[in-house]
Amino acid sequence: MQRFVNRYDRFFVDLRRKSSLRLGPVAAWAVLGALVIVLVGCGGSDSGGGTAQQQELEQARREGAVAAHRQERIAELQRPEVSQASRTFHSPSRNIGCAILPDGALCSVVTSNETFVFNHGAPASIEPGAVLSGSAGDLAPYGSTVRAGSIVCSIPAAPERRGVTCSDSATGHGFEASRIAARQSTY
Repeated sequence: MQRFVNRYDRFFVDLRRKSSLRLGPVAAWAVLGALVIVLVGCGGSDSGGGTAQQQELEQARREGAVAAHRQERIAELQRPEVSQASRTFHSPSRNIGCAILPDGALCSVVTSNETFVFNHGAPASIEPGAVLSGSAGDLAPYGSTVRAGSIVCSIPAAPERRGVTCSDSATGHGFEASRIAARQSTY
């Protein structure tokens, strides 16, 4: 930075000598600041997020990553050992499809295009994209509970205003999967 300042100080000294332009120190620094802003602004990096083409490429990359993750989850559910050991079910509204896996659970909310998941002893999270359809597996009636090992998922009774809850008594992790953001929770 110091080399930059020294070079432009010399520029202004030379400019004053060669012309009748008389700049005071404050004006010289103001011109220098404006010049730096112009040079930085032309530096090839657009602070607005890049060109439209760069933004489209970034969006495609993100969508590709989400699609790849979704395909990994679907492949995981289709592995023989997982599909035999898991319980797959859906809510009566056909808005939530769930699977209890050997080491966790996941529920996809179709209308909000989100999947709630916990596995491998990690806390639950909400991921973009619906991995399961709203008609996955067996129908779990309102007010029922689905269990597999230490994992319990509860479908609330029809008049209750809650989402499907799944928790693991071994780890204490779980979630409430709902289309309504205020009812969504992970722990």
